[in-house]
Amino acid sequence: MHQIHYQVGDTVWHLVKGTKRVKNRVRKFLPSYEGPYMVVGLLDDMVYRIQKSERAKVKVVHHDKLKPFYSRTPLDNSWAFQSAEEWSAVEVPPPAADVSTDDTDIGPLNLWDTQPEMEVTAAGDLQSSHPSQTVCPDCSHPPESSAWPQLDGGQG
Repeated sequence: MHQIHYQVGDTVWHLVKGTKRVKNRVRKFLPSYEGPYMVVGLLDDMVYRIQKSERAKVKVVHHDKLKPFYSRTPLDNSWAFQSAEEWSAVEVPPPAADVSTDDTDIGPLNLWDTQPEMEVTAAGDLQSSHPSQTVCPDCSHPPESSAWPQLDGGQG
């Protein structure tokens, strides 16, 4: 895999083909690249911050959407170094876990993993303490023992 590493202050073209919506024009005849942009920061090895001018909005783009810009006359890129010094990538720590004294928090991943607890009645029978298994929530009667109706031997 061939990858060009850009440094702060490098000039690049930005690929825009297929990303812009245009009216009254044939898209295939539009230019594929915009620029030149200046690299004003690196987020990691593959993601760059680019800016067209000192007052333009900063774009964050993947290296696949960039290609080197070559010019016979050098461009003024001093402002790119100044903006790179003002901004630096900061790693954000993960949020701290709240330690509570309540019962364990049931998240979406382990919500259905818990088994219903069984209680022993005075008669020695096992009953589920889970409410959805003891009564029907709509009509408050015990659920049927089977989802299929019992056939009475073919008599109809």
